[in-house]
Amino acid sequence: MMSMEALDWAVGQRTKSAGARVALLVLAHRANTKGECWPSLKRLADEMGMEVRGARRAVAELEAAGLVARASRYRQSNVFRLTMQCDAVPGTIMPGTMVPPELTRN
Repeated sequence: MMSMEALDWAVGQRTKSAGARVALLVLAHRANTKGECWPSLKRLADEMGMEVRGARRAVAELEAAGLVARASRYRQSNVFRLTMQCDAVPGTIMPGTMVPPELTRN
């Protein structure tokens, strides 16, 4: 189930490279209502129209920018979580957005 909120959020984000932008849009398109998805890097690369190495670089850029968090799963694909953080004020979260609990401060 695709989250339109995730896709709307992703469209408004800026990335350093076009590859990272495409990766973010693909992840957002695949995200559920919690902002999570779990495509393999091969599937992500195929949907991005590039090689796995390029997809890996794009995901690393998204992680470094704080737009995506990745959790490894034993013998399964990674879980990608869109952070949905507000880019206007670093470290703040926009009201009404979906943020995984482990990324929030209590």
